[in-house]
Amino acid sequence: MLYAGAAMQVIFWGNIGYLAWTYMRVKKEDSEEYELAPTAVRGAAAAGLVGLGTVVGGLFFLYSTRFVVKATLLDSRAMRLTTPRIFGYKQETYPLSQIYARKPLYTGKGEHGLGDNSNYYLRVLGKRLAYVLEHRGKFDHPKTFDGLFHKPGLGANGKAKEKK
Repeated sequence: MLYAGAAMQVIFWGNIGYLAWTYMRVKKEDSEEYELAPTAVRGAAAAGLVGLGTVVGGLFFLYSTRFVVKATLLDSRAMRLTTPRIFGYKQETYPLSQIYARKPLYTGKGEHGLGDNSNYYLRVLGKRLAYVLEHRGKFDHPKTFDGLFHKPGLGANGKAKEKK
């Protein structure tokens, strides 16, 4: 669905850019009438709108590549994360020592104790972007999950935060 959303964003903003290029008007200096805006102004507006659509669509695409469909614990030393791609899935395996989360999964709130938040972020040392897990997903043992990955004192680089 996110890929379709990305495509729709590009189409939507491209259409708005086309309308700006075709119909953008400015007021004449000496009268109350409007005339077609100069080509440079219309071109800049259209390019900006198409660029905005490309950025928004790219963010949809980027989010979908970090969305975890399945997380599998392997031999108590590694975890395999499966993420969707346009065609098929990508599986990446990381040692447990490199995976951490800043917030706990288990909060004691809600039906299964997984809280109110919609997403849970798993970070990997050396990776700039976090992986996204939905709270509505199936977590057999959320407290064990927290025991393995919840490390609140770590910063974005995976090192302990400095106290000021």
